Amino acid sequence: MTKLLVSVRSADEALTALAGGADLIDVKEPRNGALGAADEQVQREIIQAIHGRAPCSLALGELLGGPLTFPTDVPFAFAKIGLAGCGRLETWPVRWGEAWRALPRETTRVAVAYADWRTCAAPAPDEILQHAAQCECCVLLLDTFDKSAGNLFAYWNSPSLSRFIDSIHRANMLAVLAGSLTLNDFPAAIAFSPDYLAVRGAACVGERQSDIEQHRVRALADRLAG
Repeated sequence: MTKLLVSVRSADEALTALAGGADLIDVKEPRNGALGAADEQVQREIIQAIHGRAPCSLALGELLGGPLTFPTDVPFAFAKIGLAGCGRLETWPVRWGEAWRALPRETTRVAVAYADWRTCAAPAPDEILQHAAQCECCVLLLDTFDKSAGNLFAYWNSPSLSRFIDSIHRANMLAVLAGSLTLNDFPAAIAFSPDYLAVRGAACVGERQSDIEQHRVRALADRLAG
């Protein structure tokens, strides 16, 4: 069954998302972009608050955005790094591999492909998938970089999306769909059989920088269960 990933920005939000039925807690700071990294202390506080009751993932920002920051004294299950701007850089696979090697060995690497990859000058999704296995990535997240310019389905039609998810699964990787998905988008997204659907804004009242609301998380979890 498709599971629910909820992105949070504080320990309080993490506990709210967990109480609402989130299967995976993702730590990010939405003010810093699509994969905006939270402050290292915030990352630590969230992981400690969850205390192993659900796996945690860390958004670490964009590869070209500067040094990665993450706590070294608490374990986290997943980490993801964006590749905006890397489409102009021939050596991005080498730099990507170097970034992954800086992470704890037990942390699962999550490759991120942007549906609006042309807009943010990222490598094409097929190219990222091709290099993901070489970097020992076990998960591929399909997201959008610009949250103001339409959701995932504005960029990918059903046949293309179905083929890409099939390609992810054939590579023995988990597939995660994100990109401003709403509760109303869930039936269409579930039909592609992703392993996770990832949300932030759909779990908030108002904009994606507003607070997570437990009843909204519960509605999303119930839609998946139903």
